[in-house]
Amino acid sequence: MDAEPTPPPPKTRKVKKQVRKGDLPIVGGGLFLDAALKETYKEREAEMTIADKLIADTEDRKNALEEYIYDMRGKLDDLYADYASDEEKSKLHAMLDAAEVRPPPQNSPLGIVADTDFCLGMAVR
Repeated sequence: MDAEPTPPPPKTRKVKKQVRKGDLPIVGGGLFLDAALKETYKEREAEMTIADKLIADTEDRKNALEEYIYDMRGKLDDLYADYASDEEKSKLHAMLDAAEVRPPPQNSPLGIVADTDFCLGMAVR
């Protein structure tokens, strides 16, 4: 058996690793925001909270106005039918229809909805 000779290992040279020694600055960091930026975000959050509260209050007032309109129509036809003349009934029905058909604009402040409710309440008295 003729065995083939194993090839000699490839020649390698030894590489010396470079090590750099020196002072490295250490900077502490964390997950925090700058104070000014933090205040800006807090102000934005407060503005959004106020806007959300205004929207919720406006929706509540709109619902209260709609409830009042339906309630007054029912009372006018049932409870106050004997006490109100046909002219008064038609006038009040026209006012209630106008308030229901023409709701305040979507972006209206709360005051407009409250004023409409107040005016309707004053017309009944």
